[in-house]
Amino acid sequence: MSKLFRLKHRQQIEREIREAMIFLRKHNHTIPDTTLAYIKQAALNQLDNDWAVATATEKIRNYLNKIKQLSETGGKNHGGGAG
Repeated sequence: MSKLFRLKHRQQIEREIREAMIFLRKHNHTIPDTTLAYIKQAALNQLDNDWAVATATEKIRNYLNKIKQLSETGGKNHGGGAG
């Protein structure tokens, strides 16, 4: 999954969280504003955590792929330099 795709996906989820809070505020007046604010912040914080995990996972995956490539080539870099 590309970083740009993940960013657009994240922005879409942020928008949906905010829209859900607006909907709840309009249609359910029994939920206090402080509770709604807490729910929204908790959802956005979880999204931040998920984003950080996804970014770290991608970095680890790339690192492991580089290690695999080096092990398959006997540790020689076939990038065109002196080897």
